[in-house]
Amino acid sequence: YDWNLEHERELFQTLCYVLDARLPFLEASGLGDELTAHRLYAISNGIIGRLVTFVFRAASFALNADAPSIENEHFSEAFNSTAPSQGGLNRADPFRIDDHRTLTELTETIAAFQQDDEEEEHVS
Repeated sequence: YDWNLEHERELFQTLCYVLDARLPFLEASGLGDELTAHRLYAISNGIIGRLVTFVFRAASFALNADAPSIENEHFSEAFNSTAPSQGGLNRADPFRIDDHRTLTELTETIAAFQQDDEEEEHVS
C-alpha cells in the first residue's frame, strides 16, 4: 500500500476496519479512522504482516489492562516495546503525533530504518 495514493490509502483503511472487527473487544478501536490508520501505516509501511503483528501486540497490552478497546496508550506501549533501536526512533512515537504532515515525514523515516534492517539481514 502507498499512503500517498488515495485509492490505496482507502484500501489500507478498509483493511484496518476489517482487522478491528476481528479483535476481541467490546468496542471498536477505530483502526480505520484516518489518523489512526495513518499512524498504523507509519509503523507498518503498509505491509500487512507488520500491521497485524503490531496490532496484535497493542491488543495484548489492551487485554492485559482490561480495556474495552485498543487505545493510544496501548499502541504507544506496543511501539516502544518493538521499535528499532537506531537513531532514537523510540522517541518518535507516531501515536503521540496528531497531524498528518508530521506523520508523513515519520513514515518516511521509519521506512528508511526498516529498509536498512532488511538489508542488514540479507548481508548476515
